[in-house]
Amino acid sequence: MSVSKVQTLIFDTFGTLVDWRTSIVDDLSRWGAKNGVVLDWAAFADEWKTAYRPGMDAVNSGKRAWVPVRQIYREKLDEMLPQYGLDNVSENDRHFINEVWYRLNAWPDTVPGLERLAKKYVLSSFSNSDFLGMALMTKHASLPFDAIITAENVRKFKPDPSMYEMAVELMGQGNPERIMLVAAHNYDLAHARKHGMATAFIARPTEYGPEQKTDIRAEQEWDIVVASAEQLAQELGC
Repeated sequence: MSVSKVQTLIFDTFGTLVDWRTSIVDDLSRWGAKNGVVLDWAAFADEWKTAYRPGMDAVNSGKRAWVPVRQIYREKLDEMLPQYGLDNVSENDRHFINEVWYRLNAWPDTVPGLERLAKKYVLSSFSNSDFLGMALMTKHASLPFDAIITAENVRKFKPDPSMYEMAVELMGQGNPERIMLVAAHNYDLAHARKHGMATAFIARPTEYGPEQKTDIRAEQEWDIVVASAEQLAQELGC
């Protein structure tokens, strides 16, 4: 697909632009050191993340009414804490721990790449996050977005078609060829392509740690395949 008509880049954020796993491990390690808690925080983060897809699928299928992803993570956190011997953690600390999902740091190439892209394109998030959470993370990670769109806009999660339809309507004024989705996840790009958008894959082979099994590489011939946001900027002439 030609990318010559693209005016707006919409970005998956968790994993694509921010390194959620390393950020959580580092953040909670500091909390643990302050509070005398020693845990394998990498294992903790990995187990916590397992709630993500099943929780969203329950909403998308209608088995559960809409809840934001922060609620899905909070429910899993409350389930996990006793298993890790932390059942006496206060409500304030539970809230602080859960909000770590919005204190995530960008990959080193993210901000330099986006700053270059912003000189030519409109930039927006395209995330399963809730709206406030994305605003908080955008500020924390210094992401130079012009707009924020999230699952909360349609109360469904990717890959529900309403997410992609919403992006086309809001960011392309009904013209999907004006939009490129940038993501590190092949499933996301596949659904964007079905809705007529251009696609760019950024490889993040350590998003899930050193033993990552999925999304190691591009699984289709996406319009652009790169290893960093800075390389994407170069490919798009920025």
